Amino acid sequence: IPPSYFMPEITSTEGARVMLDFVLNAAFASVREWVERVPDFTLAVNLAPLNVFDPELNQLVEQALERWEFPATKLFLEISEEVLEQDEKAAIVSLTQLRDRGIRIALDDFGTGHFRLSSLKTLPLDQVNIDKSLIMPIPSNEMDRRVVGALIQLAHAVDMEVVAEGIEDDDILQTLLSIGCEAGEGYHFSRPVSAESFEQEWVSRFSRVRSESA
Repeated sequence: IPPSYFMPEITSTEGARVMLDFVLNAAFASVREWVERVPDFTLAVNLAPLNVFDPELNQLVEQALERWEFPATKLFLEISEEVLEQDEKAAIVSLTQLRDRGIRIALDDFGTGHFRLSSLKTLPLDQVNIDKSLIMPIPSNEMDRRVVGALIQLAHAVDMEVVAEGIEDDDILQTLLSIGCEAGEGYHFSRPVSAESFEQEWVSRFSRVRSESA
């Protein structure tokens, strides 16, 4: 079930807190062993605006990390531009506390809101995820390609990683590689799968490659 189906129904801080606590614990329980098998593995979890402004957020995340002995540096917490539009100063305080713990912060769906590019140099961010609406046209549209290329260069200039969303085919992938994008996600790689299928298809594959290269 896509989050867009049920997240709008969660309208209280307490409800958002319960949902995040469930997601973190379920995710850590499923993937904590993968970190040992695939050293580059990271887990990304979305934060709702209500989560970001929750005074108990830092404690909630800390408790889940300790419960499952999950490395903080392997966790990405993703926020939307909406969070920054609501209250940028409060968001900075909240996210800085998480980042000081070693957790990494990503700006999700970058390019869809009214985000000020100048804020990239002051926000506690480690990564930007460029929205698929900007990514998908780039093989056939020179202007879109230039815009995405400029965003990639800007993010790199302030020492942020870049993830391209919406990689649907090899044309998009090759175009992104040609303009300096180092990571991406989309149906070209895989449709959503269960944890069991992901472990069999991807974790086992990377574990095997690591063993063969050791």
